[in-house]
Amino acid sequence: NEPFVIADPCVPFVSNTYSEKGPELDQMINDASIQYVMGAIDENKFNEVINQWRQSGGDDVIAEYTEEYQKIQK
Repeated sequence: NEPFVIADPCVPFVSNTYSEKGPELDQMINDASIQYVMGAIDENKFNEVINQWRQSGGDDVIAEYTEEYQKIQK
């Protein structure tokens, strides 16, 4: 049996924000995900971390990747 693998859809695109803040943003989400699964934080706290991620650069990353994606759709 072959393992089921999904390629990262962002690989061909560039986000300057992610290049600068990616490790910090990833760590925020990874830590919150682990804490949520382990029961250390509830859904409200997890959503607070998501909002913090968005304000810390996540929304910029989304916008930059979206802009890159839209360029190849034309």
